[in-house]
Order: sequence, then structure tokens, then C-alpha cells
Amino acid sequence: MYYTFIQGVQSIDDVELVSVDLMPYVAPGAVDIKGSILNRGINPITALTVTWDDGNGPNVDNITGLNIASYQTYNFTSSTQLTTVGGNAYSIDVSVSIANDADSTNNDLIAPTYALDTIPKKYVVGEEKTGTWCGWCPRGAVGLAGMESN
Repeated sequence: MYYTFIQGVQSIDDVELVSVDLMPYVAPGAVDIKGSILNRGINPITALTVTWDDGNGPNVDNITGLNIASYQTYNFTSSTQLTTVGGNAYSIDVSVSIANDADSTNNDLIAPTYALDTIPKKYVVGEEKTGTWCGWCPRGAVGLAGMESN
């Protein structure tokens, strides 16, 4: 553990959009827009606005009834889902805002994603590394049988 000291004074009100939780590849259909914010200010955040845009116009969520203390995080999910079509790429611009935000340079992130035409079939591969040279091969056979049964 270590401490970092930053010269200056902590802002009264400041919010930062820390992450947008959107997979780089998604299935066609409805996709949740999720993210995480950090309260960098002294005052607790009681209300915030999350806006995201895929190029078809903004989608706005006004979230109230919060009590996010200083340097605590909050995870959000937009009430409006992104509707994706297979074979299309999307660039989602997400922003968060609060009243009297002292630093608006940390409020925006862009999340790219691509809607797949088909979801590829997945296979699980297990390998037992043993041979006739092995001095005690039942151990590998028992391990492989355990993987097959589960």
C-alpha cells in the first residue's frame, strides 16, 4: 500500500467517469450500458446525470436519491439499452455530470463495440501430458477422468 499526495485543494463538487463496462464484441439485440463513477469532491453526490450517445441522439438518465461519499464509487446501468444489429460497429460516447462540477475534463469516455453476426461455438480442450516414459501415469488418467465427469 502506498499514498499519493497531490498538491492543491480538493474540489467541493467533482465527479469522474471511471469506466464504461461494455464488451468489445456483443450479440445482436439489446445491450446494457453500464459504468462506474467516482466522487472526487468533498460533498456527497446526491444526484447525477448519465448521458450516452451512439450517434442516433442522446439517451439521458437522471439518477436521484443517491448518497455517494467522497472518494466512493457508484455503479450505474442506463435505463435505455443500446439496440445492436449484427455486423455493425458502434462507438458509444458516455458522459456523467453533476451540479457545480469543478472539473468536467474527466466526465467523458468512449466505448467501442462490435455486434457479431453469429456467436461462435466454443469448445473446451483438455490435455493430459503423459506418455510411456511416465513413471506413474495413473495420476494423469485420474485427473483427465475427473475433468471429463465435470
